[in-house]
Amino acid sequence: MKHLLTLIICLAAVVSVFAAAVTDSDQAVQSAVKALLPQGLDQVSIMVWGPIPAGTEIWGTKELTLTAPAEGYAVYIDDYPTANLFHPVRYAFVNAATGEVTAVNAYSPPQNYADYRQYETTISRLLKSAVNRRAASSPTGMVPPSRSERYAVLMNGGYNSSNNHVRYWNDLSNIYITLQYTYSFPEDNFFILCSDGTNPAPDQSNGQNSNPDLDGDGDPDIQFPCLLNAVDAVFDSLAGLLSADDKLFIFTTDHGSSAGGWNTVQNLWNQQELTDAHFAELLAALPLCEIILTLEPCYSGGFLDNAVVPPGPRIGSSACAYNQVS
Repeated sequence: MKHLLTLIICLAAVVSVFAAAVTDSDQAVQSAVKALLPQGLDQVSIMVWGPIPAGTEIWGTKELTLTAPAEGYAVYIDDYPTANLFHPVRYAFVNAATGEVTAVNAYSPPQNYADYRQYETTISRLLKSAVNRRAASSPTGMVPPSRSERYAVLMNGGYNSSNNHVRYWNDLSNIYITLQYTYSFPEDNFFILCSDGTNPAPDQSNGQNSNPDLDGDGDPDIQFPCLLNAVDAVFDSLAGLLSADDKLFIFTTDHGSSAGGWNTVQNLWNQQELTDAHFAELLAALPLCEIILTLEPCYSGGFLDNAVVPPGPRIGSSACAYNQVS
């Protein structure tokens, strides 16, 4: 932790602007905008927490950003709100008595997201209005069933409700419909893990719940929460189901992060993590059947060196390399 804090201090861009005292969170945001956003706030996402007492630690999910030197307000500024998780962000502290604004650079969203209030901007209104969309589920052009069994594991973690973007459910729904209605994957052979599973509580960034019915036929398709113990249980079941003649399709979407070099992580629900090394162990326990991997998260290329071992029978594709965001 000492080295992490030293790194944050070294990388922090700190600015101070003096203004009038602030008495509420709206004034705190306005002070931060005046000090840090000369271009305006239309294209940024802003959240505010406070008032908070002196000594309060302001944490991202990956790092301690700063400690409140006095009573004031924490303001979270995301300059790239349409990007996937773990990109450059800023935290500002606004001194309630003096109006002074101090900002630091960081890399992750607030750990205590529920304590923050979303401040409405043009882009936040747009993101809030995002809706789930399904592809057409017509069986036209369906591939005839093969003699082998076809299985699929579809995963979306979402990280937490503030970062579980609507597009992830859309991707999950579209790939499910494609596999079932175009490629003849039997409905009973899907293992679908999505954010908080069948919990009816809102779990998407637009404040809505992930609809468990992915194809609109009236039956729930999401079966499990995308937590590490559920992932382990699914692959344990597959180890007893698959034979050498079967095919397994694995699709993952969500956020990802780097653990250094080719070591990368896919984020699951509730801020849990699936490492590339553990994923490779899950695959190694399966029978030697054909496995097709399609990986969307940032840094997902880091999963391929562990999971795809020539000459197969595994093939894999990722949205980006081990050192890139998707």
